[in-house]
Amino acid sequence: MSPLWIERAPGTRHGTAVAGFLWVGVAPTVFFATAPVSALATTLGVACAVALGIGLAVRIERALVYADEEAVLLRNYLWTRRIALADVVGVEGNTLFWCGPRGRLRTSRLAALSAPISRFPVPSAAKDLNRLEQVRMQAWIEQAVGVRIKRRARLVGHLDDAALAREVRVSAAGVRWEGRRRWLGLGQPRPRWGVLQAAAEQETAARTS
Repeated sequence: MSPLWIERAPGTRHGTAVAGFLWVGVAPTVFFATAPVSALATTLGVACAVALGIGLAVRIERALVYADEEAVLLRNYLWTRRIALADVVGVEGNTLFWCGPRGRLRTSRLAALSAPISRFPVPSAAKDLNRLEQVRMQAWIEQAVGVRIKRRARLVGHLDDAALAREVRVSAAGVRWEGRRRWLGLGQPRPRWGVLQAAAEQETAARTS
């Protein structure tokens, strides 16, 4: 599969970055300018606020989602995370669901797929583009993860013990994710993680018997 690269449109990125800088880098200067503190404390406070504002603006500009056959790279406003594709369970809107090292179903917000903040819920080109990117992300994860679950189930007998234990954890997280979708009424027309879970658990039992 071709790698997936998603980032916001330039105009949206620039506008959000400027807003972030004004909120974090400029607004606090009003507080320091009126606070009853020394000139040194005011200078240090303003300098820190401006530095943080610049840092946040840069992070907003560079927010993206990059996915390939190995991993999904998430560069958000405050952190960057690389999640192995084998641990990815699914995606809903601007949230990626994945399995942690201890088998916990975890979520990561995708800043590059977040709808632009608007005071009024009116249609806009930026929101339409955002929805299209969410659909593109979901389609890519479906092809890279969803349709391969049954194949992974057939191959569990060829895995070493560590890889087999990983499949047990990931499939259990996937079953919880599908249950969550049903509970929320989102629907999951083809529950598949249970197939991998059953195969992995059966192989594990065979090896330990």
